[in-house]
Amino acid sequence: MTVTALASTSDVSKALGRNLTDDEQDRVQHVLDLLSEKFRTEAAQTFSVETYTHRLKADGGLIRFPRTPLVDVTGVVSDNTEALQWVREGNAIRIPSLGSDGFALVTYTAGFDHVPDAVRLQIADEAQKIISINPKAREGYTQTTEVTGPLTDGGTFGAWAVGGQAMLSPEGIALAKRFRPRKVGRIWVMAP
Repeated sequence: MTVTALASTSDVSKALGRNLTDDEQDRVQHVLDLLSEKFRTEAAQTFSVETYTHRLKADGGLIRFPRTPLVDVTGVVSDNTEALQWVREGNAIRIPSLGSDGFALVTYTAGFDHVPDAVRLQIADEAQKIISINPKAREGYTQTTEVTGPLTDGGTFGAWAVGGQAMLSPEGIALAKRFRPRKVGRIWVMAP
């Protein structure tokens, strides 16, 4: 399986405010791939355009799609396979003949033709934090102390930094949740 990162190494470099070191360059793609897959899972979104076939219930003749943004509708038929007339209204379609209790089998394409900037920037920011983790924290240390003559310098590492694992921050998770497919009641998914 090939992973398509939701941000690039140059995005991470911009987030750092400098060029990546050789050590960072070796690790950054793995971190971007891992964060991208975690973000996709949390968002329940592929961030690509895909074709779906769903049996959807109308609400006052209006059918809303669970997958958006809507790109195109290629087929709308009733349960008895009769073609239905419809009009697009943003990310929904209106089928005047259905009323409030009708169902339609709809084939449509939806999704993103490019990664939204908010997602790209969030992934880049999270990646730069991960590759910037102090090496001692990556090794599992929770705190550090350095003594130089009469001076002592110490500190503790955040729980997220210990072990250096690539995980989404609470802000990243909140952003991913904004991209989840909308709930439109019951959906009967039909094989394409």
